[in-house]
Amino acid sequence: MQEVGPSYRFHDIYVWLREKILFLAPPDLEPVVGLTVNYGRPDFRLQWHGIRIIGLIPFPKGVSLLLEFSKFLEHEDAHPSEDIDRFEDACGALPLYKNRLLVLRSLDDIDEDYLDTYLSLGMRLLLAEIQRRHPKLTNG
Repeated sequence: MQEVGPSYRFHDIYVWLREKILFLAPPDLEPVVGLTVNYGRPDFRLQWHGIRIIGLIPFPKGVSLLLEFSKFLEHEDAHPSEDIDRFEDACGALPLYKNRLLVLRSLDDIDEDYLDTYLSLGMRLLLAEIQRRHPKLTNG
């Protein structure tokens, strides 16, 4: 599988985000390069037992960061309230679309501390929620 090449307009952002995600990721996540199901574009994702935790998709208008945090926010009582509060603060400081999708076109407008919080807490909370929903995979 071929990964995103340097001819992609936002290649530097894509590579920077990928490295940041790998650095901040919980150790039990597996990196995968493949094609997105819906868009047929090359993507990078971290998954746990085949379940995507986070992903990057190169779109013509920017790099889309896929983190389905609504899954753990629906059950926020199952997670430490301090973590939920910090994550929501980070969401408020980042340029999320109405559908809560983060698309980066430039790193100039991003507060890296909030992005780190968004990524590290988001991955950890989503992984904990997925593990809570699939105890057989955790114990199996």
